[in-house]
Amino acid sequence: MKYIFHPLSALAIVLSMGVAAADPTPIPGGSNQAIGVTGTIGSTLFNGEVRLKPTELRDATPADGMVTSSDKKWLVFTATASNAMHRTLNMVQFIASISDADGNTLQAQGDKVHPTGGIFGTPPGGAWKEQVFFDVPAQFTPAKIVLAPYDGKHPVFRITIRPQDYHRS
Repeated sequence: MKYIFHPLSALAIVLSMGVAAADPTPIPGGSNQAIGVTGTIGSTLFNGEVRLKPTELRDATPADGMVTSSDKKWLVFTATASNAMHRTLNMVQFIASISDADGNTLQAQGDKVHPTGGIFGTPPGGAWKEQVFFDVPAQFTPAKIVLAPYDGKHPVFRITIRPQDYHRS
């Protein structure tokens, strides 16, 4: 008995194998989502470089010196941070954004992220205070804050804002 091989039969086999294979499961949050470390106010987060402890999210007060129109308000986010590496830390400031439950996202202006410019020459274990001012619509209810390292070399920090974490004035 002789078997005859035909090129079209090989093509049919390859195509049928491709149809049988399932598509890969999509990455939750989209394929372009930055890798991140997630937590809440009061939790301690570590991204391989910086240890961050978010401490507060509140409406700005007159003492903060932030002036805006009646249809806007300033939110103040505060965290403590420290160099969690065994070498001196030189880091350009975070790129900070805030979003509501619908995913409407606003980025903080660079001059409203403190320390402005970044952290340079911080020894291992050295600590500093991060403070970000967000200019948002008056009815904005925050759901998440994202702090992205400017150089993109380390995971972003995602801070989920629970209702009890946000202090309205």
